[in-house]
Amino acid sequence: MRDMPVPTRPTVPAAAPRPRAAHDPQSAPASATGAHDPQSTPASATGAHDPHTTGARGELRVLREAIERVDDELVTLIAERQSLALRVGETKRAAGLAIADPAREAGVVRRAGERAREVGLPPDAVRELFRRLIAFSREQQLR
Repeated sequence: MRDMPVPTRPTVPAAAPRPRAAHDPQSAPASATGAHDPQSTPASATGAHDPHTTGARGELRVLREAIERVDDELVTLIAERQSLALRVGETKRAAGLAIADPAREAGVVRRAGERAREVGLPPDAVRELFRRLIAFSREQQLR
């Protein structure tokens, strides 16, 4: 079986820090604005308009949204894998074959570890994930 190319993902743009205007009333001390409510706490005290904090928070938001999109794709791929595994189970049953195939499962886990190494992931962690995916598939096939 030939190796599938690794899909590349677009880089997530870093959020640019928002410049703070010198005359921004939110950055002025509360005494200068005449306000005494908690809403008028100086931005420097809360970090709300600090370019480093705002930039980091903005970048975290963008990165977390990107992770959520990848997570959604992973769940969709797991569902696709499960659907295929169910068909494998049906085919095995129809042919009178055992559901569990330890040699095949070991090969799948080994291949996943090799692929993990190729893309710079820890092979042990990826092999463990695949062991769990296989167990999940087997559980579904046995129902």
